[in-house]
Amino acid sequence: MEQRHSGLGIASCLISLAAGTGLFGLLVLALIASVAVDRHANIDPRHTARLLFGLLALGLLLLEMVALGLGIAGCMQADRKRLFAILGTVFAGVPLLVAIAALVALA
Repeated sequence: MEQRHSGLGIASCLISLAAGTGLFGLLVLALIASVAVDRHANIDPRHTARLLFGLLALGLLLLEMVALGLGIAGCMQADRKRLFAILGTVFAGVPLLVAIAALVALA
């Protein structure tokens, strides 16, 4: 009987791809927002935008950690294929390592 793909691995792969795409889109939006700031407003809109982008980035990084956990759990299933679990682990681990490296470099 042929082994089936791990449900945890598939979930990990999908979540990590969605969160990674969201992080990339958030980075693009943050760059666009930083260039297109209305400098004539009484209230500096950059503070609100920075807070919003920071919270969204933290939420997406939390999703990446969930995907990493699901990927590791999918790799531990002995009776299932591990392809999507390994892909989900790699796709979730790379943005987390980049975020950690950025925090260490900026500290």
